[in-house]
Amino acid sequence: MESGFCIEILSAGHPPCLMALPPGALVVGRSPRSCRLVVPDPRVSRVHLLIRRDANRGITIIDLYSANGTLLAGRPLPPGIAFHWLIDQPVKIGGTALVLRYGLAGYPVAR
Repeated sequence: MESGFCIEILSAGHPPCLMALPPGALVVGRSPRSCRLVVPDPRVSRVHLLIRRDANRGITIIDLYSANGTLLAGRPLPPGIAFHWLIDQPVKIGGTALVLRYGLAGYPVAR
């Protein structure tokens, strides 16, 4: 059984799944060319969000000047500014919620 930081992806019409959070940076958006985590939602920008995992700073998220914005625990994020992302805190982009988890919760893990 694996453990570590994961992103739970909750999107309408799709079963929930987890993605292992890689070290370094992870770009999230609609574009398969530019993003490692692709969210096929028309309200998500092609390049929407940057997630950084750093041993010294922890896990941060940055809205990349997206058209429809990003909500962290229900509050809009100003674009271009890094915010700490805590375990179990929801991030909403378009109609999709991303939740930082630690360990596996019984969902399939996307690779």
